[in-house]
Amino acid sequence: MFTASNGITVERWRVGADLTVRLGNGLIPTSESADALREFFQHERDTELGRWRFPENPDYVVYPEGEAVRIVRERPFHVWYPVHRGTTSDSEQFRAARAYFDAHPVRKPWHDAKPGEIWVLSVDGRDVPCRVTPTGPDFEPLEDPDWATIARGSDRITSARRIWPEGGES
Repeated sequence: MFTASNGITVERWRVGADLTVRLGNGLIPTSESADALREFFQHERDTELGRWRFPENPDYVVYPEGEAVRIVRERPFHVWYPVHRGTTSDSEQFRAARAYFDAHPVRKPWHDAKPGEIWVLSVDGRDVPCRVTPTGPDFEPLEDPDWATIARGSDRITSARRIWPEGGES
Protein backbone atom coordinates (compact mmCIF):
# COMPACT_ATOMS: atom_id res chain seq x y z
CA MET A 1 0.00 0.00 0.00
CA PHE A 2 1.26 3.46 -0.91
CA THR A 3 0.38 6.65 0.99
CA ALA A 4 0.54 9.83 -1.06
CA SER A 5 1.74 13.13 0.38
CA ASN A 6 -1.90 14.22 0.81
CA GLY A 7 -2.60 11.15 3.00
CA ILE A 8 -4.65 9.21 0.43
CA THR A 9 -3.70 5.54 0.19
CA VAL A 10 -3.46 3.71 -3.12
CA GLU A 11 -2.91 0.00 -3.68
CA ARG A 12 -2.86 -2.53 -6.46
CA TRP A 13 -6.00 -4.66 -6.35
CA ARG A 14 -6.93 -7.81 -8.26
CA VAL A 15 -10.50 -8.06 -9.52
CA GLY A 16 -10.88 -11.44 -11.16
CA ALA A 17 -8.17 -11.62 -13.80
CA ASP A 18 -7.74 -7.83 -13.91
CA LEU A 19 -5.17 -5.87 -11.94
CA THR A 20 -6.33 -2.39 -11.01
CA VAL A 21 -5.68 0.27 -8.41
CA ARG A 22 -7.89 1.16 -5.49
CA LEU A 23 -8.03 4.29 -3.39
CA GLY A 24 -7.75 2.96 0.15
CA ASN A 25 -10.42 5.15 1.66
CA GLY A 26 -13.03 4.63 -1.07
CA LEU A 27 -12.96 8.20 -2.32
CA ILE A 28 -15.03 9.41 -5.21
CA PRO A 29 -12.47 10.62 -7.77
CA THR A 30 -11.38 14.21 -7.10
CA SER A 31 -8.37 16.33 -7.95
CA GLU A 32 -6.83 15.14 -4.65
CA SER A 33 -7.28 11.48 -5.58
CA ALA A 34 -5.84 12.24 -9.04
CA ASP A 35 -2.77 13.74 -7.32
CA ALA A 36 -2.46 10.60 -5.18
CA LEU A 37 -2.67 8.40 -8.28
CA ARG A 38 0.02 10.48 -10.03
CA GLU A 39 2.32 10.03 -7.02
CA PHE A 40 1.53 6.30 -6.86
CA PHE A 41 2.43 5.70 -10.51
CA GLN A 42 5.53 7.90 -10.15
CA HIS A 43 6.57 5.79 -7.13
CA GLU A 44 6.05 2.56 -9.09
CA ARG A 45 8.18 3.88 -11.95
CA ASP A 46 10.89 5.11 -9.55
CA THR A 47 11.01 1.67 -7.91
CA GLU A 48 11.21 -0.04 -11.30
CA LEU A 49 14.16 2.20 -12.25
CA GLY A 50 15.93 1.76 -8.89
CA ARG A 51 15.65 5.36 -7.79
CA TRP A 52 14.24 7.11 -4.71
CA ARG A 53 12.54 10.51 -4.44
CA PHE A 54 13.23 12.93 -1.59
CA PRO A 55 9.83 13.26 0.16
CA GLU A 56 10.45 16.89 1.16
CA ASN A 57 11.25 17.91 -2.41
CA PRO A 58 10.25 15.33 -5.06
CA ASP A 59 12.33 17.15 -7.72
CA TYR A 60 15.39 15.59 -6.02
CA VAL A 61 15.91 11.98 -7.12
CA VAL A 62 18.50 9.71 -5.51
CA TYR A 63 20.27 6.97 -7.48
CA PRO A 64 22.25 4.42 -5.42
CA GLU A 65 25.78 3.82 -6.76
CA GLY A 66 27.50 1.20 -4.62
CA GLU A 67 28.50 2.84 -1.33
CA ALA A 68 27.42 6.30 -2.52
CA VAL A 69 24.43 7.96 -4.14
CA ARG A 70 24.08 10.38 -7.03
CA ILE A 71 21.59 13.21 -6.61
CA VAL A 72 19.68 14.54 -9.59
CA ARG A 73 17.45 17.60 -9.45
CA GLU A 74 14.89 17.21 -12.22
CA ARG A 75 13.67 20.85 -12.35
CA PRO A 76 15.82 22.74 -13.18
CA PHE A 77 18.02 19.82 -14.17
CA HIS A 78 21.31 19.38 -12.32
CA VAL A 79 23.46 16.35 -11.42
CA TRP A 80 25.87 16.24 -8.46
CA TYR A 81 28.94 14.09 -7.94
CA PRO A 82 28.38 10.99 -5.81
CA VAL A 83 27.65 11.62 -2.13
CA HIS A 84 28.88 9.14 0.49
CA ARG A 85 27.14 8.12 3.71
CA GLY A 86 28.16 10.48 6.50
CA THR A 87 28.85 13.49 4.25
CA THR A 88 27.52 16.59 5.98
CA SER A 89 26.11 19.81 4.59
CA ASP A 90 22.84 21.69 4.89
CA SER A 91 22.33 22.07 1.15
CA GLU A 92 19.21 20.53 -0.35
CA GLN A 93 21.06 17.81 -2.29
CA PHE A 94 22.91 16.65 0.83
CA ARG A 95 19.65 16.68 2.82
CA ALA A 96 18.18 14.43 0.10
CA ALA A 97 21.19 12.08 0.36
CA ARG A 98 20.97 12.01 4.18
CA ALA A 99 17.23 11.24 4.00
CA TYR A 100 17.97 8.38 1.58
CA PHE A 101 20.63 6.92 3.88
CA ASP A 102 18.29 7.27 6.89
CA ALA A 103 15.56 5.43 4.97
CA HIS A 104 18.01 2.72 3.83
CA PRO A 105 20.21 1.79 6.81
CA VAL A 106 23.11 -0.61 6.27
CA ARG A 107 22.05 -4.13 7.23
CA LYS A 108 24.45 -5.98 9.50
CA PRO A 109 24.87 -9.79 9.49
CA TRP A 110 23.33 -10.12 12.97
CA HIS A 111 20.11 -8.45 11.78
CA ASP A 112 19.31 -11.76 10.06
CA ALA A 113 20.23 -13.99 13.04
CA LYS A 114 17.94 -17.02 13.39
CA PRO A 115 16.42 -18.49 16.57
CA GLY A 116 18.76 -20.90 18.35
CA GLU A 117 21.97 -19.55 16.83
CA ILE A 118 24.80 -18.54 19.17
CA TRP A 119 26.57 -15.23 18.53
CA VAL A 120 29.31 -13.29 20.29
CA LEU A 121 28.29 -9.64 20.26
CA SER A 122 30.58 -6.69 20.90
CA VAL A 123 28.39 -4.50 23.11
CA ASP A 124 29.66 -1.44 24.98
CA GLY A 125 33.24 -2.65 24.47
CA ARG A 126 32.60 -6.16 25.87
CA ASP A 127 32.23 -9.51 24.11
CA VAL A 128 28.91 -11.03 25.15
CA PRO A 129 28.04 -14.61 24.10
CA CYS A 130 24.32 -14.74 23.30
CA ARG A 131 21.64 -17.07 22.01
CA VAL A 132 19.00 -15.78 19.61
CA THR A 133 15.69 -16.05 21.46
CA PRO A 134 13.24 -18.61 20.04
CA THR A 135 10.23 -16.27 20.05
CA GLY A 136 11.60 -12.87 19.13
CA PRO A 137 14.31 -10.98 17.34
CA ASP A 138 16.50 -10.53 20.40
CA PHE A 139 19.76 -11.85 21.80
CA GLU A 140 19.79 -13.41 25.25
CA PRO A 141 23.17 -13.31 27.06
CA LEU A 142 24.36 -16.81 28.02
CA GLU A 143 26.74 -16.12 30.88
CA ASP A 144 25.97 -12.77 32.47
CA PRO A 145 22.62 -12.52 34.25
CA ASP A 146 23.12 -8.77 34.71
CA TRP A 147 22.62 -8.21 31.00
CA ALA A 148 19.06 -7.88 29.73
CA THR A 149 18.14 -9.16 26.29
CA ILE A 150 19.67 -7.12 23.49
CA ALA A 151 17.57 -6.11 20.51
CA ARG A 152 18.91 -7.29 17.16
CA GLY A 153 18.87 -3.75 15.82
CA SER A 154 20.50 -2.15 18.88
CA ASP A 155 23.04 0.58 18.12
CA ARG A 156 25.04 -0.73 21.11
CA ILE A 157 26.14 -3.72 18.99
CA THR A 158 29.31 -2.65 17.16
CA SER A 159 30.18 -6.05 15.67
CA ALA A 160 29.21 -9.69 16.03
CA ARG A 161 30.19 -13.15 14.91
CA ARG A 162 28.12 -16.27 14.76
CA ILE A 163 29.82 -19.18 16.55
CA TRP A 164 27.07 -21.80 16.20
CA PRO A 165 26.45 -22.98 13.66
CA GLU A 166 29.95 -21.89 12.62
CA GLY A 167 30.49 -18.88 10.38
CA GLY A 168 28.89 -15.49 10.02
CA GLU A 169 31.65 -12.90 10.51
CA SER A 170 30.59 -9.25 10.63
